[in-house]
Amino acid sequence: TNTGGRKIITITLREYELYPARNSSLKDWGKFARELDSNIYFPVILRDTDKAFDIIPGELDGLMMFNEAVWNIELRAALYELSYLNMSVPNGPHTLFTMNKKTRYILIKFVTESVKYSSREFFESMGINHGENLPWATNLQKCVWEDDNYEIIKRSFDEMCQKIEGYNKRNRQITLEKSNNY
Repeated sequence: TNTGGRKIITITLREYELYPARNSSLKDWGKFARELDSNIYFPVILRDTDKAFDIIPGELDGLMMFNEAVWNIELRAALYELSYLNMSVPNGPHTLFTMNKKTRYILIKFVTESVKYSSREFFESMGINHGENLPWATNLQKCVWEDDNYEIIKRSFDEMCQKIEGYNKRNRQITLEKSNNY
């Protein structure tokens, strides 16, 4: 209802007290959300459940928060499926889009070396090599093994949008070809 036909970009934040090195850079995500073309995109912020009732920090002030989806797993999963693109750092809720082939996502800051269970060594022990995507990921699902600073967020977003639009263009062409053959 609120999008006015614009493409939803979800930004799922990690703002947890445990292992704060893994948290989202609110400054960079806020800047990214504000600089999206508001005629095309509609950013939706999903705060960490740990902070959903807190005062909105200045870095996120004025952006669309969707707290109902933070507390309702079915609503959150549906939002991820309906979104043009889901973006996040690793956190619990990201599994709703990383395990779903119907979603498109960018998972940034995939590794945090200072946290044992989020280090490169840990992921490689699980068979996920540095720089690679999750083994089950589609072409429109990507892990970015760099920090979540504005430049990396923006570059990753631009690259994925080019892939999505190329994919959509190919599918429209295939559909046209099939309809012309009947």
